[in-house]
Amino acid sequence: MFEDKSYPALLKSALGRLPNSLDKREGSMLWDGVAPAMAELALLYLGLDFVLQAGYISTAPREYLLKRAAERGLAPKAASAAHFRAEFDCAVPLGSRFSCEDLNFVVTARIDELAYRAECETPGRQANAYSGQLIPIDYIDGLTRAELVELLIPGEDEEETEAFRQRVLDSFQTQAFGGNQADYRVIGNDSYEPQKLTDNVIAASVDTGRLAYVTADHTLWIKEQTDPPKRVMSDVIATEIGYNYVFAIKSDHSLWAWGKNEKGQLGIGSTEPSDTPVKVMDGVRRVSSDGGSRRVAAVKLDNSLWVWGNNYEYQLGTTKTDLKSTGMVNPYKIVWTPTKIMDDVAYADIGPLCAVRTDGSYWSNYLQPNGKLTQVPDIKVALDESIVGSSTTAPTTPSTPVIGTASAHTAFKDVRDNDYYAEAVQWAVEKNIASGTSATTFSPGATCSKAQILSFLWRANGSPDPTTTNPFTDVKPTDY
Repeated sequence: MFEDKSYPALLKSALGRLPNSLDKREGSMLWDGVAPAMAELALLYLGLDFVLQAGYISTAPREYLLKRAAERGLAPKAASAAHFRAEFDCAVPLGSRFSCEDLNFVVTARIDELAYRAECETPGRQANAYSGQLIPIDYIDGLTRAELVELLIPGEDEEETEAFRQRVLDSFQTQAFGGNQADYRVIGNDSYEPQKLTDNVIAASVDTGRLAYVTADHTLWIKEQTDPPKRVMSDVIATEIGYNYVFAIKSDHSLWAWGKNEKGQLGIGSTEPSDTPVKVMDGVRRVSSDGGSRRVAAVKLDNSLWVWGNNYEYQLGTTKTDLKSTGMVNPYKIVWTPTKIMDDVAYADIGPLCAVRTDGSYWSNYLQPNGKLTQVPDIKVALDESIVGSSTTAPTTPSTPVIGTASAHTAFKDVRDNDYYAEAVQWAVEKNIASGTSATTFSPGATCSKAQILSFLWRANGSPDPTTTNPFTDVKPTDY
């Protein structure tokens, strides 16, 4: 900005103010007196130029960019560790450490019987391409095989200066709920018209400049403002994103959460944040969150309604009396873990809390002084049969196939062509082994009872006649 204030220019200007009758040559008394002062003045202009550059977000060096960004509550995204699925031939203790080439990994959680989540101890993208044999750092009795088999969550390097600078600049155009046109800008695009982002999306959720979506291959992606989408989890069927936190429902209907947790919105029994997915509960069909208020509701496969998070003024539909037995500190303000408040719920949403029960009645806690869900008279909701049905419903004789739109293999809308079990479902229906929970739904994530499993096996073997007497008192001749 002060390019014209260089030392030569300043010296020339100062000497030019003196009469030409005086000796102004280099080495003269006048030159020796003026030159040092102009050198100091040139340094002052350099310092002033730096101050001006550092004061603007568009030109500030990283150190000062961080200070300006902090005024808006922003900070660079920290480097994150890569998380892998690791498989072993015996059980290993959590906290066990392994090496793979030049990086070390620690076992942080169990996924199934011999599979665990392994986290790289070095944050960043470096580990993302790693796979193969793991070498135990500490001796584990009986272990002969250890292997990294799948990248679950990619590691990320610390956010680069220019990417962070652009995110800070973008934050001035995406103020939440300000009523301006910029508040409704399409994420990642300067257009105010809908723009196509990707194909084959089966679920999506958005909150304050962040978008989460699930593609048909059951991969969860998250996109923040103008950043490219990032793959964060596999085997996901639904998602819900809130204010700096995320929920994901996996194909086994387990619910996972991660992110900020200042009001207990993750449902993990504390207000500690989590950078990695933490399992909240099993058997979840739907989850809903009120992002800014940090309140969450979930409906399970057994049609029970559960809530947790910020309970200021009882917005979660639960009161002081309901929580006396929890033993938690300050139960009026936070419901620390998922708490059941109602059965026979087909659908629920939050902000304010409302629910549709399996009989079609509509319930809400809006303007209720105690926060309790109260039935709203004269409202009846027509429900899809697949939502109302219980996960314990007995198998029935297959109905006549109905042509569906989701899969070429079956008539069921919840069985897609790229689902690994699509052909198995088609075979089971054709062989009269199993049927759907309705003419258009199979409910592939529903839990089977022992009676149902045995019925499927019996039908798959041609329904043979029993050759022994039934010894069980809880199985009647009239049972299917």
